[in-house]
Amino acid sequence: MMVGAGKMGELTLTHLLEMRPMQLLVTNRTDQRATELAQRINQRHGVQAVAVPFAEWIERLADTDIVISSTGAREPILSANQYTTVHARRAFRPLLFIDIAVPRDIDASMEKFNGVYLYNIDDLQSVVEANLANRRDAIGRCHEIIESHVVEFVESQSRNDIGPTVEALKQRFQEIGQQEFDWLIRKLDSVSPHDRELIEQMLHRVTQKLLHGPVSLLSDHSANGATRVYAETLRAMFQLADQD
Repeated sequence: MMVGAGKMGELTLTHLLEMRPMQLLVTNRTDQRATELAQRINQRHGVQAVAVPFAEWIERLADTDIVISSTGAREPILSANQYTTVHARRAFRPLLFIDIAVPRDIDASMEKFNGVYLYNIDDLQSVVEANLANRRDAIGRCHEIIESHVVEFVESQSRNDIGPTVEALKQRFQEIGQQEFDWLIRKLDSVSPHDRELIEQMLHRVTQKLLHGPVSLLSDHSANGATRVYAETLRAMFQLADQD
């Protein structure tokens, strides 16, 4: 049941009608406004809405499960004394009151009845704040998950950049070393197998030491996404072939 046919009540109903209630009762101090709201609900939402004269709405509580109240009354429109006889007819079936009026429509004394649950605008605000807090926590966890996946992706991309670049750089250094080795061998009159092996070992050691700096640079920046920049810089500096 909706008590009050004002804008706030109608806005609240717009969201609650998504639950597809079997029947909706609408009442208002001005019966005509209740009738007009019921007609709009029938036309727009396809829910059976029935206007109830305001003088009868308390009696209809005997067959109601949920009451949303939003009137402009200055005093409560329902007290424990008014509800006592109706409560006896409900046979202990629960009844939920959602009082969104300011000041309140439903007197706090109603909470003394077993099976009667009363929530006002302050209670709803607490629920909203709790939901917002839960959402903020969930957003924080989502950010952590997203960040971890982004870092994992960046590191994966960085590894893809490191491997080919290091291999190309290694081949480049080896080519230069081989060219210098061939030049040196031609200049020497005779080279023993032992000396030749020493020269080759020296070139290999030089190549490995030259690679150490660039490889360390690429590895150290793999987590912040700068690997690609450094890899492209190294390729340009040493005229390495572009990656496929």
